Amino acid sequence: MKRKSVTLFFLSSSDKNVKKLHFSKRKITILSFLLVIISFLSLFILIDYITLKHQSFNNVTLMAENNLLNQQLEEFQMKMTRVEDTLKRNNTFATKIRIMTKLEDPDRLHRLAIGPISQREYEKMVSDRALANVLESISSDIEIESDKGSLTQIDRKLNMLHKAAFLQEQDLGALQELLEDQKSMLNSTPALQPVDGWITSGFGSRISPFNGLKIFHEGIDLAASTGTIIIAPADGIVTFAGVKPGYGNTLVIDHGYGYMTKYGHNSVHFVKSGDKVKRGDRIATVGNTGRSTGPHLHYEVQVNGIPQDPQVFILD
Repeated sequence: MKRKSVTLFFLSSSDKNVKKLHFSKRKITILSFLLVIISFLSLFILIDYITLKHQSFNNVTLMAENNLLNQQLEEFQMKMTRVEDTLKRNNTFATKIRIMTKLEDPDRLHRLAIGPISQREYEKMVSDRALANVLESISSDIEIESDKGSLTQIDRKLNMLHKAAFLQEQDLGALQELLEDQKSMLNSTPALQPVDGWITSGFGSRISPFNGLKIFHEGIDLAASTGTIIIAPADGIVTFAGVKPGYGNTLVIDHGYGYMTKYGHNSVHFVKSGDKVKRGDRIATVGNTGRSTGPHLHYEVQVNGIPQDPQVFILD
């Protein structure tokens, strides 16, 4: 039995010779197998190339989206920080108002005969302490960490800020109702800085510039040029306008509700004893009278006869 084979003949128009190429069945099988393998390899390489190109395109897109997401996360962090700062400022302002209006201490309310503290007022004070705790927790958590931009941490901070905002809303709402009922007392609270100057000596113990001994300074000294206008920080009645030893030309104003303010070393007085004054009225000018080392206003605030730090009452 003859073995099958294939012979290829090649003819040329310029050459009369006939070329032939003979393939046995075995060679044809091997060549066919190699052709199939090469085809599969070529197809695999082509598919792999297309896949890599697609992945490369996706990677570029993902990198761009990731960069945009990181930028948005940073902006979100900045916004949360600003919200936190705003909550803190509002909380500080509310606390200062409560100190001014004597709402910080329930026992003090009784002593000043303003009336017993209500359950709602007490809950307001408790909510303020809770708010302070939440803000303190956010502050300690705002430190830079490796997972600062993680969605989990951002979600946690958002929940804390939401809680803080809710507590502050309750706090300020209750405070607003209380303030509406205490307008008269607020008008009598020395909330303004009486002169445009800078503090050269604060409230408390200090060394006397005259004898070098340690003394208690019952007010603050505000340095300003001679003739600078002094205004009334709250409504009240002038109870003294004259000269006091050491203080020189001095004014004393009784604001009611236990508040009294004193102004020393003045140059000129615009009011006299018995005059009623409103917050913002001109009452005197800065001078250098009495025991003074230079032009300034000695300013005191007393509550029920006890000297207090005037800076606590001055609203920015």
